[in-house]
Parts: sequence; structure tokens; C-alpha cells
Amino acid sequence: MKTILVYGLPGSGKTTFARKLKELLGDRAMHFNADEVRKEANDWDFSDEGRKRQANRMRSSAEMAHNMGKYAILDFVCPKQEYRDIINADYEIYMSISPVRDFPDTTAIFEKPLYPSVWEVSSYEESDLDVKFLFEDLIESEFDYNAPTALMIGRFQPFHAGHKALFLKALEKHGQVCIAIRDMPQDSKNPFTAYEVLQNIKNELIEYAGKFEVIILPNIVDVVYGRDVGWTVSKIDLPPEIEEISATKIREQMNVGKN
Repeated sequence: MKTILVYGLPGSGKTTFARKLKELLGDRAMHFNADEVRKEANDWDFSDEGRKRQANRMRSSAEMAHNMGKYAILDFVCPKQEYRDIINADYEIYMSISPVRDFPDTTAIFEKPLYPSVWEVSSYEESDLDVKFLFEDLIESEFDYNAPTALMIGRFQPFHAGHKALFLKALEKHGQVCIAIRDMPQDSKNPFTAYEVLQNIKNELIEYAGKFEVIILPNIVDVVYGRDVGWTVSKIDLPPEIEEISATKIREQMNVGKN
């Protein structure tokens, strides 16, 4: 599990960013707000020693989360590099947005990040995108490329309830699923680009993030294999009401794919 440090001057959007990330990660993560941690410790000393104690408390909070198998999101001004070094986060998110309020003592000692690996967020507009990108980066690291995996190949124009039912069966059987999108030329039967399909699938299956991977393949029309390849091709039977779901009818209802 990873530690994500979201830091910056007071009022720069740290808590908003951290809460949005926690909402996406759900039970996978714990969010620790520095003011709440200080309140619990009843320690409002903002001297250098007091700030170091707070950095160590935040690090201990992260370790507690990791011991529970969860990500730790630390929402903390953390004005000096030496405090950040104490926390030793896997991800540093620097909120460089102009603060809505000023605490002169904190502003005076605040040090901008030294390392190029820091993820800088400089506007509220890009903040939402950065939360999503960070979430995807974290979750993609959970997918185990060496573990047994089911493969679904299709056009998914669009990805519908029947596809999801098949995904769930495959997930139950193997523990993780690779969904491969055929990159089709756009026409009335394929109104969406492969990238649009990919984003749609990720949005539809967000609650299973980390248990699936979505990739784009060439327009596969035949799957061939020799003998003893180490994998099988199998058909999963679904209830009739699921089998009858038609992507063509869904496209008609969406009013897409018509000439």
C-alpha cells in the first residue's frame, strides 16, 4: 500500500483533493487531515519541534493504514522538505494553487518542492483531472500481470449489462479480467472510438478497479492456437434475459450509429 502526501499552503485545496481521492478509492484508503490529527493529540505547537512531531504523527498514521492493508492519504501543510522526508511518501502532491487565506508564519517558512518527481497541481480546473489520473495510477499498480487472468475480447459498442454480467462471471472464476477492445473502423455499427469505449468501460466498472485491465487491440477476427498452449477457450452461459441484450437496440435508443 502507498502513502500519498497532499501538501501546500493553507487554503490551497489540499483537503478537497484528498477527499475526492478518498471517495474514488473508497474502503481501499484512509484519509488523515492534519488538523484532526493535531486535535486528537491536543498538540497545537507550530514551532519547528512541534511541526516535526506532527510529521511523525502523520507518518505513524500512514503506517497504521498500511498495517490494515489500506492506502494512506495525508492532508498536511508540511512546509519544509525535512518534514516531507520524515513522511517519505510514495506520492507527493504539491498544491501550488494560490491560497484563499494567509498564515504569515507558515508562508515565511514554506519551501517549494526540490524533487522533479513531485506531482504539482496549479489550478482547480486541473485538480479534478489530477485526482482521476492519480487514482488510475494507484489502481493500475494493483493488477497482477503474473496472476491467472480471464480475457474478454469484443467491440463493446457500447459496453452494456450483458458484458458486465459476463465480466462478473469471469471475475468470479479467475479473480481478475483483461478486457481487450477491437479497434474498429467507425461506422453505423461502431459509432464509438476505441478510446471512448475504453473510458466507458473504466467508468462502468470503477467499483472493481484493480481487478481488471482494459487494453486496445487491432481488429482481431480470429484467435488461433497450437496444442498445449496453457490456456483454454470457454463459453460462459448467462441467463436468457442477459443473453438477449442487444447492443444494436441500445445504440438505437442512444440515437447513435445512424447514417
